[in-house]
Amino acid sequence: IEKSYRVGAGAIRNVAANMTWLIDTLAAIAAHIRPDLSGELEILADRVLYGVKEEGLFLARLNVQGLGRESIHRLLEAGYTTEDQIMDTNISDFQGIISHTQALRLRESIEKRVRNSLERRKREHIRRIDQCKGNSILIKNLYEFEGKQLEMVVDDLFKPPFWSLPFERVTEQKEGEPDHLMYDHDGNIFVVQVTAKKEEGQIKMKKAVEVIGQSAKFSPKGYIVIGRPEFHELAIKNARDHAKGGTNFKLITIFVLCEIYVRFIEGKLSPQSVEHIFLEEKGIIDTKTIEKYSIVK
Repeated sequence: IEKSYRVGAGAIRNVAANMTWLIDTLAAIAAHIRPDLSGELEILADRVLYGVKEEGLFLARLNVQGLGRESIHRLLEAGYTTEDQIMDTNISDFQGIISHTQALRLRESIEKRVRNSLERRKREHIRRIDQCKGNSILIKNLYEFEGKQLEMVVDDLFKPPFWSLPFERVTEQKEGEPDHLMYDHDGNIFVVQVTAKKEEGQIKMKKAVEVIGQSAKFSPKGYIVIGRPEFHELAIKNARDHAKGGTNFKLITIFVLCEIYVRFIEGKLSPQSVEHIFLEEKGIIDTKTIEKYSIVK
């Protein structure tokens, strides 16, 4: 463009920035009169701003120093289309695609995004709980504790009024038993596994599904894995495959668990809805799942 029209890169970026502002304005208007177009316009605005394909926006939005549109396109062409793939790759394997320094900065930026996301979500949940005069310490501990401490916090959560059915912690786990046992109205057992990785990592598929092999002696009706910070894309796919095959298997992040609890305290989820989410829903339990049961207030 510079050679053909004899303009500088700065002027081109200014045009793109102005166009982005106009498209963002259209997206805001569309949210009220054409909601179906609003999301598409927001994506288009970012594509104009960053100059990348839609599948490369997750990289562009990280704003990694030195990682421009050409580097992003090389990563996409090499098959790096998710954060999980990037985090699973050794730094040396990026040679020939992006520089060693770029790869390090990219990984650090993803790790920082995860940390910042968790911190923002924790603060928002604490704010909402405080407004209802609820137990904000419980929320804080769910976001921060690990190991047996986290297991005990989950045990504290599944108590009345939030949870009225039997729920117990397995205190002796000599053979790799699950962390908790949950019971439905008919006395059927649901096994519950709680896992928390360091903030820079996702929970891998192997860790997410090991509860199935560990729980045979309980003859469970269902399996629940509660995790922090996020589940690896392969773990999510595996959970959906289990659900399609008829297994009552579900993944729930700590963020979603806290969201269910906070909405219950706010009066936006009934006790019956909470039971149905944990006992009947399958696959990955996310905010879209919760919305199906939310009471508008």
